[in-house]
Amino acid sequence: MDSRIKSIDDFLDKDDLAYIDSIINFDLYDEKNFTIVDNNFINLPLFFGKILSTTKSKFVGKVFDPKTGKLLEKSQSEKLNNFQFSHSFYSAEQGSTSKLFKDIDNIFKLKLSVYMWQRIKLNLLPRSDNIYVSGFHTDSKPLLTEEKTAIYYLNDCNGYTVFKDGSYIQSKKNRIVIFPKHLLHSGTTCSDKSYRAAINFNYIEIPNDTKKIKK
Repeated sequence: MDSRIKSIDDFLDKDDLAYIDSIINFDLYDEKNFTIVDNNFINLPLFFGKILSTTKSKFVGKVFDPKTGKLLEKSQSEKLNNFQFSHSFYSAEQGSTSKLFKDIDNIFKLKLSVYMWQRIKLNLLPRSDNIYVSGFHTDSKPLLTEEKTAIYYLNDCNGYTVFKDGSYIQSKKNRIVIFPKHLLHSGTTCSDKSYRAAINFNYIEIPNDTKKIKK
């Protein structure tokens, strides 16, 4: 694995993790008893959209084999999996885009050594029969050496973040993976849980030379 890819388990302490669980919780419905588990939760609207829609980053739709780390051949029907649900917390163009941004900022900014946020977005991919790789991409064109991508996993599942070099990180609750923004990567679906959810962070890290950001 590329040494610039850093995976950290138990990233948040128990208090911060409990708070994240209280404001971002997709397991509120008890399917067995057909009841709402908790009525006292903050509503988090999710928006339907394509995973990758640009001409430069096309949806791959290939099946990922975690035993070998290889992508298997795809079929036309797998194009139907090019969708996800998302919630934007912050964008460089609009600033805060969610009532929960301040909570996310307070919890993650110091721990990630953030100089400036560029984008924060939650992605939720529903379960699929096979584990599909979306498509290798960077979240945007990096301009500075201090630009980072971080992916914080909200639940345990057999989904992954896959890198172009063949390495991959499995989704595990309270795990985060941090890497330079220019590294090509892809998310996947999962097959063992009803969804795979993660918060994606793009940001400029505080440089070692705090006087300036180097290009």
